[in-house]
Amino acid sequence: MTASASRSPLSRRSLLAASAATGLALCESALAAPAAPGKSTEAAVLTISGPGVRGNRGPLDPVADLLLKNHGLAFDTAWTTGAGALERLPTVEITPHIEYDGQPHRLRGPLLATVLQAAGVDTAAAAAKGQWITLQAIDGYRAQLPLAQALQWRMLLATHMDGRRLGLGGLGPQWAMYDADRIADLAGKPLKERFAQAPWGLYHMGLHAQQPQG
Repeated sequence: MTASASRSPLSRRSLLAASAATGLALCESALAAPAAPGKSTEAAVLTISGPGVRGNRGPLDPVADLLLKNHGLAFDTAWTTGAGALERLPTVEITPHIEYDGQPHRLRGPLLATVLQAAGVDTAAAAAKGQWITLQAIDGYRAQLPLAQALQWRMLLATHMDGRRLGLGGLGPQWAMYDADRIADLAGKPLKERFAQAPWGLYHMGLHAQQPQG
């Protein structure tokens, strides 16, 4: 099976043009979801749900998790992390050319595998079972690909670019990224066709037992 990226129900660029202010307002609710008792009260910048995830929070709250709800997401339990905890994980750095200016940039953050393992996921077993992962961005953009492919590409969740923290209103809070310059299946493609599975503004990742529909 091949990876897919969905611009439905929302288109990245049209949504940014039409409702950037609304998206950021909703984002504040989604990123401030309450932590489970005994857990860190640091505001969440990333939520992970799906099979194998060791939850540290309860089900989606249609009020506090308004952005998640509006993007059609639902879960009974999930794992969340704040920016500080995420940045304390081991990191790697890549220097791909990116599509927005055609220049190489230093992107640093933990590997996607490292983050999933922090959430309790046995990534090797999940990939062997053929699980898929959905990468959900704040602006509505959604990428879906086999977990095995994301691991093979050594996808990371970039938190910094050129030494600066990615933030809201830019490419943050995280950018799911890979070094397309050094991936044989991607390096030969035009620059603008290499990053369909690399959503910036990433705030939720969902695991699925099989390829999700839509």
